[in-house]
Amino acid sequence: MIGTKKTTWGGRRTGAGRPVGTKKAITRKTRSIAAFDDEWEMIRQFSKIVKKDKDTAKKILDGYYNEEK
Repeated sequence: MIGTKKTTWGGRRTGAGRPVGTKKAITRKTRSIAAFDDEWEMIRQFSKIVKKDKDTAKKILDGYYNEEK
C-alpha cells in the first residue's frame, strides 16, 4: 500500500534544534537599501565602524555636519 509505510523522517527529535539560551536577547534588525556598487562599499565600511565603535561613528558624522554649515 502506498503511503502507509512508517518512516522516521520529520517531526520533533530529542536534542534537535538550537540549544536553549544561545539566542541573544537583543538582535539587530535587518534593513535593506538600494545602492550602487561604489556607494555600497562606503556604506559597508561605515557600518563596520558603527558596529565596532559608535562614538567614533558619531564623531565622523558630527564633523561632516559641522563642516556643511
